[in-house]
Amino acid sequence: MKRIAALDSIRGLLLLLMTINHLIWVSGGYSIIQNVTLQPLGQFGAAECFVFISGLLAGVIYSRDSLTNPQITTKAFHRAFSIYRYHVSCLLVVFVWVFIASQLLPSALPILQQSAHNVIESPIETLLASAVLVNQPSYFDILPLYIVFMLLLPFLVRGYRKGLGG
Repeated sequence: MKRIAALDSIRGLLLLLMTINHLIWVSGGYSIIQNVTLQPLGQFGAAECFVFISGLLAGVIYSRDSLTNPQITTKAFHRAFSIYRYHVSCLLVVFVWVFIASQLLPSALPILQQSAHNVIESPIETLLASAVLVNQPSYFDILPLYIVFMLLLPFLVRGYRKGLGG
């Protein structure tokens, strides 16, 4: 199936808006720029819109008649694992950044501790708990949510194909 550049662009823009907001929040503040970035589509923020569009795309892609139920399960689980790898990679980057920042900028320690609970006090335990999706640093919950959605997707498509919920 060919990618739709417009939808990819919208999702990329939404990711950029989420990144800007999170960087402002992690720094402990609020900025005038958030008048545009925080809820660009009314009461819905970038995260809600990203999840909505991603869910629609997943439904369109994975519910095609050309895919069998086992193929859908394999593709969805593979995608969930791919997202999980990105999640763990991002965790490692954030944990390394927090550790380096705490050593080089001790004055930033209160803000770092507020955003990355227990990373400085017990980094290995916190990383392990985060890797198994039990603990997440602040503003770090979208990928685990997306992983769960992808793991549920084959069951939802099977239900849809059986006429449930439609």
